[in-house]
Amino acid sequence: MGACLLTAEFVARAHVLFARSARRSCSAAKIPRANYCLILVLGLVAAIISIQGSQAAVPGSECTREMELRSVHAADGIKDWQSLYKAFQAYAACDDGALAEGFSDRVEYLMTQRWRDVGKFAPLKTDKGFTKFVSRHVDELTTFDGMRQIVTNARKHCPSGYRAFCRSVLAAVPRP
Repeated sequence: MGACLLTAEFVARAHVLFARSARRSCSAAKIPRANYCLILVLGLVAAIISIQGSQAAVPGSECTREMELRSVHAADGIKDWQSLYKAFQAYAACDDGALAEGFSDRVEYLMTQRWRDVGKFAPLKTDKGFTKFVSRHVDELTTFDGMRQIVTNARKHCPSGYRAFCRSVLAAVPRP
């Protein structure tokens, strides 16, 4: 409900600001009033789509200030797949900036040093959101040697029943 009120309030404010700006710009450029209305409508539609897109990024969750403060050292405690999964559940909404870099570092560690445990950790094959999260962190921050090891593990040592996970990881590997 709060998000809807926020959106309605934002649209109302945006309408006033955009209308003033569009009216001045259209007058200066000698654009007919009918075109001014079209520009106004298109601007409002773009604003609404932008708002809806940002709310859809992480459905049902938002990185609050409190979560952000608690997440500061979250990556430091990740030593195994279980602790990565717990951090994912607690802080996925805050997966940006320094925390995202920490997650990428821990994913590289787990994918290279703790690969043997992949087949023992069911959420890697049952939780699609977690699989996407892990794959997303096989990124440009991963070292060259780490990337080679991850590719080798996913291709040659993929546990039975984890093929979808391994394919997801291979698909995420940045191409040169």
